[in-house]
Amino acid sequence: TTEIYTLSLHDALPISYSSGTPEPKEWRDLTEAAFKDKVTTPDPALSGASLDLLIGLQNGMGDKAWALFDALKKNGMVVSGPNAQAVTPVMQGAKAAVFGAVDYVSYGNIHQGESLKVIFPASGTVIAPRPMMILKTSQHADDAKAFVDYVLSPEGQALVADAWLMPARSDVPAKRPLLNALKILPTAAEGTSERSAVLSRFNTLFAQ
Repeated sequence: TTEIYTLSLHDALPISYSSGTPEPKEWRDLTEAAFKDKVTTPDPALSGASLDLLIGLQNGMGDKAWALFDALKKNGMVVSGPNAQAVTPVMQGAKAAVFGAVDYVSYGNIHQGESLKVIFPASGTVIAPRPMMILKTSQHADDAKAFVDYVLSPEGQALVADAWLMPARSDVPAKRPLLNALKILPTAAEGTSERSAVLSRFNTLFAQ
């Protein structure tokens, strides 16, 4: 069977032994000759999690992050569509790894029988919070509060865990690694202008 590794965001890496590639441990491992033309990545213009990873790597590594992206491009990394579209070629054996796969998608694929493994690089990854809010202008504030209360209840958080996400409650067991098991890259600068600049620089690099 094909065994796939996923370096993960909450961003990860997926890889296939059928292609003869070694198991990656770090993001930079995908720049090696073994992964020439065998790597995909979600399009950060279509995946907010992928864009968060670019920002996290830039904040954590500075210019070395852009040297990494340049090396990945030179090694033949392909920018795919949304997250699931980037993982599909790996599961089909056409590619060997995904740079920055959303981990809960891969965990779901594993649950469905795919031979995958999610790898979190020791140098760090990013997380994508899933906030909830009730607008002050809501015409059904009581119903909205009841829904939020249910989502945050043990029963609701169990459903969150079943979707391979991180529960907000510590008394609900997770099915995947939690924050205390991961090194989190900084994504503090969340301004629209910076996000646009990072995306523009990435698109320019991969359009060359």
